[in-house]
Amino acid sequence: MLTGWDAKGDGLFRMVQFLSDFADQSLVLPMVALIGLWLWVAEPWRTVVAWMLCCGFVLGTMFLLKMILPCTSLVGALRTPSGHTASATLVAGGIFVLLAGPHRRWRAAAVLGGIAVGAAIGATRLALGVHTPAEVLTGGVVGAVGIGLFAQADMPRPRLPPVLLIAAFAVVALLLHGTRLHAEEWINSISCRFR
Repeated sequence: MLTGWDAKGDGLFRMVQFLSDFADQSLVLPMVALIGLWLWVAEPWRTVVAWMLCCGFVLGTMFLLKMILPCTSLVGALRTPSGHTASATLVAGGIFVLLAGPHRRWRAAAVLGGIAVGAAIGATRLALGVHTPAEVLTGGVVGAVGIGLFAQADMPRPRLPPVLLIAAFAVVALLLHGTRLHAEEWINSISCRFR
């Protein structure tokens, strides 16, 4: 862990934080909505519903885990699972699955690509010292299950050119990267009140 870094002036720290910020909820939530909009315009309703259900599963499961685990006696390695890891796996995997289209083999590779992006973000969370390996693994598993389910959806060949989705992602990333919602602190502040 790099928690002993001399403040945030360290260039390596800033680079790791820069990468980690690609999975902050301030960027993830608009991306989830953007993918949903893209699907609504370009795909059948069943694909839109599949995306909404998978997003609901991943984001809802992470929210519940973050609400429940800090208030249990399970203290130590698993207190607050990594939402950054789960979200990165979901969004990157979702984009990759859409780019893969109806080809099953390409979709399997897309799921693995999403898991790889999630693992990279998880590594940044470990390096920043904000999560334990168990927390990153938990987030990764939740994200992988969600994107694995989405990859099973029946998707025809995309009606819109995939380059539009990539361009839209780039615009959203440029506009919102670096902003932080601090969702974890908010969830932690209310989690034990409902016990």
